[in-house]
Amino acid sequence: MFLLGLMKTNFFLRKTPPHAFIALAVILIVRLWTNMETGEQLATIYTSTLGYVMLTTLCVGILSQWSQEQERYAIKLYVVISTMMALLGVTASLIVNLTWINDGVIDPVHLIDINEFSGGKMSRAALDGSVEVFNQFRISENTYSFPYLLGLVLTNSYIYELGGISFFRASGWFHEPVTTWFMTIPAIVLIVSDTLFSKNVRRVLLTVQILFLIAAFSVSIIVSLILIFVLRHTLPLLRYKFSYNHALKAGMLFAMIGVSFSVLYVLSGDYAGDPSAGLNVVLSKLSGNDYMAIILNAILNPKGLLLYIYFFGTAILCARAAEKNKDKSLMAFSLIVICFVIVTLKGNQYHLLVNPGFYIMFFLMLRHYNRRFFVFSRRAVP
Repeated sequence: MFLLGLMKTNFFLRKTPPHAFIALAVILIVRLWTNMETGEQLATIYTSTLGYVMLTTLCVGILSQWSQEQERYAIKLYVVISTMMALLGVTASLIVNLTWINDGVIDPVHLIDINEFSGGKMSRAALDGSVEVFNQFRISENTYSFPYLLGLVLTNSYIYELGGISFFRASGWFHEPVTTWFMTIPAIVLIVSDTLFSKNVRRVLLTVQILFLIAAFSVSIIVSLILIFVLRHTLPLLRYKFSYNHALKAGMLFAMIGVSFSVLYVLSGDYAGDPSAGLNVVLSKLSGNDYMAIILNAILNPKGLLLYIYFFGTAILCARAAEKNKDKSLMAFSLIVICFVIVTLKGNQYHLLVNPGFYIMFFLMLRHYNRRFFVFSRRAVP
């Protein structure tokens, strides 16, 4: 209803960038391909695909009606809502973790069964009828701490530690920290890249987002944000003539990032943590997953290759155009799309297919890339 309220009363269609239709076709093909492989019933496949098309078409139709002022207003509201989720998530994390640190207990008053709470829409337990798993605190997979309905905290998982401080990870309004990608990544990029807010307000918003990023501690999201930071500072090399100064700065940046990750991987190779005492949140993630094998499997998969080549390539071209034209908005949306694609390299590519939010961000990127397709007001009739 909010989106409809932003529309002009005189609704009329505007020409849409061709790439918007190509992107939708790519997503639908891979969706159908994936669903066929999983053995879902045809009725379910057709219903879910039709629902996705209708919802996405509605969103794109609404977005195409926005003027620049309406778009900025909607994006600012989105950033505020995302920051509100982050603030509530940090508060929930503090309530649960301070109780654990001070009293050594998980308050049972705050525990909920996420499957029952969501009416079967959210679940961490396997759907194959197997027995539900319990952690070392005898808390089942589907049981979260949800203090005062502020945000979910993963007391059903391992307890982690960082710098000698034990804590449970937060996940806000989502059942997994990594699934906060659609709320966290765009908000951080937009706060840093665009001048939507005053400098002081941006500092407050960014501080809250970083605190939530620490509370959730999704390695995938943190690494993807680091990589687009490196990319953002490398793009000027593609615009200017070759300069040893620029090349040296880029080389030092890549070297520092490379050495840091190499040291972490070496340390994680010999890491054997004690779950009861708390696993190191960085080393345990790196030692427990062969990320290179996961990434190669995602890219070399025929479906993944089709997705990543198209979306990553298009976003890189848009980012280059943004750097050339000094377009902050286009750069922000390009980095958001690139960051989304990087996050899904961890084997979560299906998130790109089932979440219309990814397509909306991709559409907004195209909108800023090719402004001549959009007319923000009717031409006066002579």
